Amino acid sequence: MRNVYVKEQAIAILKTYTELPVGAKAPPITGSSFDGQPSRLFLDNSSTPTIIFVISAVCPYCTQSWPTFKSVLDQASKESRPRVVFVDLTDLVDEAYLHRHRIERKAVIRNIDCETRIKYSFQITPQVIVVGRDGTIRGVWTGRLRPRDAKLVAATTLE
Repeated sequence: MRNVYVKEQAIAILKTYTELPVGAKAPPITGSSFDGQPSRLFLDNSSTPTIIFVISAVCPYCTQSWPTFKSVLDQASKESRPRVVFVDLTDLVDEAYLHRHRIERKAVIRNIDCETRIKYSFQITPQVIVVGRDGTIRGVWTGRLRPRDAKLVAATTLE
């Protein structure tokens, strides 16, 4: 019984450090483009929702989540045509990684600055964040994304 309580407490503490509150305004993401140019992505007043995938090239859970990421994109694209952004936390995503996962260079932000890392608590991958057209956080999923989560993530882009 004690182990269950400790596990629940650990999960609650982890969530306070890894998840933005749903309904909060999404701060800009500052870093650099794949080509090394300064980049600042503003998420408020967008014509479409935004799906942010926080990834690492060396994360086994990111690799396991790719089929579900693809499913989310397929489902969401049918309805809401979201803007998709990949935040590379380790700066190890290279051309081969982009090609293997069919990611456009312009969709990648890397070299994330400290202020952005703190505001978003970017420290665990994978993470999926859905930001609505009005710039508010609609949903946050941390850890391996499972197939059953795909419909929920895609549906969140429609809100």
